[in-house]
Amino acid sequence: MNEADREAFKAACMEWHTNSGGKDLGEFMFEAALAYAVVQPVSRSLKLNRSIETWEKCDPAAMAKQSEAAIMYALQDAREDILKLHAAINKAEAQQ
Repeated sequence: MNEADREAFKAACMEWHTNSGGKDLGEFMFEAALAYAVVQPVSRSLKLNRSIETWEKCDPAAMAKQSEAAIMYALQDAREDILKLHAAINKAEAQQ
């Protein structure tokens, strides 16, 4: 992802962030999606619990109204996906 694409993507995430009531999840989603974009070419075998498209469509306000179990599973998936992305980034950096 080049710098122009990165900035455009960040602007789109920040627009979502603003429209969602200014929750910190916008910045989190930007960083997670950016990490995925960086890692994806390095590790095609990386399997996330939820696709980047699913995370992009995630509406925190709607999710907050879900059952405790649904919220727990979403947070569990997010945690596992973040850990997978982190490991893949570390692996990619080690290969550079």
